[in-house]
Amino acid sequence: MILAATTFLALQTFTNPAAGEDASGKLLPGAKPLTLEGDLAERMLDGAHRYLDRKLEQTVAERAKRWASANASPKERETFLKEARRELARILGVTDERVSYEAPSLAGTTVRPAKVATGDGYEVFAIRWPTLDGMFGEGLLLQPAGRKPTADVVAIPDADQTPEAFAGLTEGTPPEGQLPRRLAESGCRVVVPALVDRTIRSHSERRGRVKLSNREFLHRPAFLMGRTLQGYELQKVLAIVDWFAKDGSGAIGIAGWGEGAMLALRAAALDVRVKAVCASGHFGPREDMWKEPLERSVFGFLTLFGDAELAGMIAPRAGGVEAAKGPEVTIAAPGAAPGRLTTPGPAEVRAEHARARKLAGKADENVRFFASGKDGKGNAGGSEAPEAFAKALGIKVGAKVGKAPKAIDPLPDSKARN
Repeated sequence: MILAATTFLALQTFTNPAAGEDASGKLLPGAKPLTLEGDLAERMLDGAHRYLDRKLEQTVAERAKRWASANASPKERETFLKEARRELARILGVTDERVSYEAPSLAGTTVRPAKVATGDGYEVFAIRWPTLDGMFGEGLLLQPAGRKPTADVVAIPDADQTPEAFAGLTEGTPPEGQLPRRLAESGCRVVVPALVDRTIRSHSERRGRVKLSNREFLHRPAFLMGRTLQGYELQKVLAIVDWFAKDGSGAIGIAGWGEGAMLALRAAALDVRVKAVCASGHFGPREDMWKEPLERSVFGFLTLFGDAELAGMIAPRAGGVEAAKGPEVTIAAPGAAPGRLTTPGPAEVRAEHARARKLAGKADENVRFFASGKDGKGNAGGSEAPEAFAKALGIKVGAKVGKAPKAIDPLPDSKARN
């Protein structure tokens, strides 16, 4: 409201011919006649854009100065990273204490059993787990059948990709991109959380009806309370990490595609219990994040962070970034903040990866780059990234994908999760 009122007054000042005059038509002391020509409102907005572009450049320069001290010595690096993790948690709103629980519960009914599929050496269950007081996560558990897991992985899909599609139970994901079942075939225990999708819906307001994505609708009030939608989804992911760490079955990894890759990077940067991360179809420069959907724009993030900085925080743990086709999204609904998601170009990914290696210091070799397809825009999982991720966890993933899991109808209702 303050910004709107200020803009209105500024426009009135620029466009009102009588601005600067008293009731008699005489100029007020210190005022001069307005002689600018053309669309004054447009000129004002152009000036605002130039100002914000300058501030963004200054922020990037200041961020580089703050990170320059990170690799001065091992002790100073550790001190810097601890403070950076606290700041990242504050910015993302990952500040509430998570609920302690024994294990996820099976999410079945008398109509729909919790066991939803069987695969090559593993079983698939619908599960539910507590995260914060009154908040639960839902998704799939791919559990090795009759043997102890070789490693534990949280595999995060894109927001518009259901856990069932990511795991290969339904259509929509190429075989090489079905990372959850590829890992399960190798003996991993894998949890695939469901994210809030980008479905556009109408919402009533006193001034009429607006259409917002489910993600923007939830992010708006969360932001006012010092929280973010991605922060809440990170809590769901980290609650599974809590379970993995307590159960102690093996090394913990996080992987994701699209929105899931974004969350994977942030989760691994926040939590040192995560041994390896694989991010596909997302990694790149974030200076244009204001062009992305509203829930991606987090206040103060660029003052200290970008994707390269997050990867630098993950080192010396294994971090793999895959240049691959990401989700292509355009949001232009009435009342919604405009936003777009496009696949980062391979040159952009390489440049950000080079920055990440520099920020990682002596552990730069642990931050690896992979490209799917000749131009880095092939399908997710089309490079050696999954194999490198698995190797970092002490396991081996075959280059060939096994047989698709056999679903037990009916599958969980993905629409009911939103």
